[in-house]
Amino acid sequence: TLSKENFRLKPLVKEVAAALKTQAEKKNLSLVLDLDGADDYTVLGDPFRLRQILYNLVGNAIKFTSAGYVKLALKTTLEDNHVGCLFEVTDTGIGIRPEDLDRIFNKFEQANSMIARTYGGTGLGLSIVKLLVEAQGGSLNVSSDPGLGSSFSVTLQFENAGTNGPEITTTKKAT
Repeated sequence: TLSKENFRLKPLVKEVAAALKTQAEKKNLSLVLDLDGADDYTVLGDPFRLRQILYNLVGNAIKFTSAGYVKLALKTTLEDNHVGCLFEVTDTGIGIRPEDLDRIFNKFEQANSMIARTYGGTGLGLSIVKLLVEAQGGSLNVSSDPGLGSSFSVTLQFENAGTNGPEITTTKKAT
């Protein structure tokens, strides 16, 4: 079930980056936050589910990157009374083979058995992300080059609640 609450986009994205910064630093990775293409809208939507999506995508990017960076970017557009959001998580990690791209969103399935042995995990994160994005009427796309990294993009639309408004400060960590 999705909730409808007012929340500010930029502070929520900053909160996710701040929470995962230590995890990136432990691996000597740069965690880059790019909010240059985003206005600070207050929107009506489910901030908990958005956090869950971003924690999963950024957490995976950190998990599968051993050198370089992970970047979280937000771009916003205003159309009528809706704020279009493009969230991009890009990394310089191991990448995904073209033949594995379709399978990574299946429940309990990872790109291949070597991934599970090397990196761990159950293979539920991306399937949950896909379900949460689709439940909000959004789209999820991935592009990847093996050995060079991956880029996951989430497009969501929220009702505009203004450019200034209450900021939800709850810091529930999604898994």
